[in-house]
Amino acid sequence: MRTCSEHLEQAAKRDALAMQPPDHLRRVVTSISGLKARQAAKIREIREALIAEGWTSLDDQAAALGLSRSTTWTIIKGNHKASGLSATVVARMLSAPDLPPRVRNTIFEYIAEKRAGCYGGTKDCRRRLGGTTKSSSLPQPRVQL
Repeated sequence: MRTCSEHLEQAAKRDALAMQPPDHLRRVVTSISGLKARQAAKIREIREALIAEGWTSLDDQAAALGLSRSTTWTIIKGNHKASGLSATVVARMLSAPDLPPRVRNTIFEYIAEKRAGCYGGTKDCRRRLGGTTKSSSLPQPRVQL
């Protein structure tokens, strides 16, 4: 016959197992967080490219990206939505006349990876960035050697 403490110990083990998601769900959560971390790293590269090009202050970075200070702050500090940069924000950045080529290339890399599904998301979300539609509002990258 078991003691009270043995019963409590068994119950605690059962509860701990019940609280754990099944293995297949644990893998999905881990892979999604990995995709989001990868996306955040790519967005941080935009900031790093701006700094490398000499755009160090928030005002300068906002002017270079063609965005408001608050939107620029959200992007460079990594406080963007989990879905990443919206197609509208990306289009505004790419249409900025002062956007340095290095930053433009980083944005095009982000678009290509987002279209390919490297950051997760739905087909509809990727399509808004010009995924498979031929009528993309985003300009195509220019190859500069």
